[in-house]
Amino acid sequence: MSSQEDTREIQALELLPAGARVGSYVIDHPLAAGGFGVVYQASQVESRAQAALKILHAELAKDAEVLARFEREVAVLRRIRHPHVIEVLDHGRLDDGRSWLAMPLLRGVSLREHLASRGCLSVEEACAILAPLCGAVAAAHAEGVFHRDIKPSNVFLDEAGALAPGSPRVVLLDFGVAKLLGGDGPGLTTSRQMIGSLCCMAPEQILGRPVDGRADVYALGILAYELLTGRPPFDTRSPVALYQLHLYAAPPPLTLTAPVSAALNAAVLRALSKEPEARPPTPQAFLAEILDATRQPRGTTEGLALGVHVEARLAEGAPPDEPGEEAMADLEAIVPAARAALEPLGLRVALSTGSGALLAQPCAGEPVAAAGARRRALDAVIALARGIEGRAGRSPWVEVRICVHIAEARIGGGGTVEGGPITRLAWVPEAAAAGPLASDAALAGVDLPAQQIGEVGGIVWLDLGSTEPRRRASA
Repeated sequence: MSSQEDTREIQALELLPAGARVGSYVIDHPLAAGGFGVVYQASQVESRAQAALKILHAELAKDAEVLARFEREVAVLRRIRHPHVIEVLDHGRLDDGRSWLAMPLLRGVSLREHLASRGCLSVEEACAILAPLCGAVAAAHAEGVFHRDIKPSNVFLDEAGALAPGSPRVVLLDFGVAKLLGGDGPGLTTSRQMIGSLCCMAPEQILGRPVDGRADVYALGILAYELLTGRPPFDTRSPVALYQLHLYAAPPPLTLTAPVSAALNAAVLRALSKEPEARPPTPQAFLAEILDATRQPRGTTEGLALGVHVEARLAEGAPPDEPGEEAMADLEAIVPAARAALEPLGLRVALSTGSGALLAQPCAGEPVAAAGARRRALDAVIALARGIEGRAGRSPWVEVRICVHIAEARIGGGGTVEGGPITRLAWVPEAAAAGPLASDAALAGVDLPAQQIGEVGGIVWLDLGSTEPRRRASA
């Protein structure tokens, strides 16, 4: 069994008994269950070689489209011959009309299970998985097949096929939703249908636009992101939110949570471009960019950085229905206003958080110069807060809070903040005064009026909106 979930699903099904004959195979026991069918371990009658039999659910056998999709998977797998693509050994139909196919029995775990137990992988481990996987996808594309559902649960790490101990064979599974171009057989899906798994679906798939191999490059980018960071770029359980994130949101830089180079970060994020034309054109081109990036020096240093977190959100008590176009327009205008005010001073977006952003810059130079740079940034923050307070089109349902702090950061060769504690936002207080707020550390050596409002998580916060003289925290 691959998981407890598989076990529960199998227990709820009417299964073929051990010893049942399917073509030239005899059922041993069930292995896993999914939406389309059950996978059994079986033995070939004459050779006794073990195999995995995928048998369609009985209630789906009468659905012509489902049957056609199952037959399409057989046709696709017969068409692609590659050591990292699952092979079809045989196929047929049971007396009750259910289709089945026999595949080699793999021993190991899915990539989903591997990531669940390991978390993020090293760059070397990730490349060891991406290289054969990109080769498998490229082989499919060469046969006019787009997979359209590349995700960790559809990649298997086969210990039985390992070329060396600890190096399992990477196998791409489940071509059930593949689009086969120029092939014969039923035209089950069009290139304009939204089909696949939303977790790895390219924007053009979601929108029902024409799909080509660059949709698979997008999915490979999603997979690479998860291999390197331990989580997908858009991590939410809400299908509606995930839909919107794929279409409109910029993925957070990998460098915020993973020790990867800026070059590798750029290579993965290019594959996640919203427009297909901006992505690498093929899986081979994507892999080449990844491998080139891993050979570049990382060039990062550790140091302090000034961070300005700007967040716009709907106020408590806002109507539960749609907040209205005016409120949404107001909400979406806050971050661009913050960027316009702060980027000329050298602060750059280090993290996007929905309707918020973290702008940051390294604290470089000798103390007096560094304090002067902070003073200019704090003056700009105060001016920004006042401008936001008196903005045109202000919605009563939108509230904005701004917090400024100094913390450790990982700084790239170009002087940009690429990660570290400043980007994790654990320092941002949950409940904030009207503000803007600055930590005592951010105000060190800067003469600005500010009113101390309290301590949160060991950080003393002061209100920059106050006109009273600054009150310092006690030692």
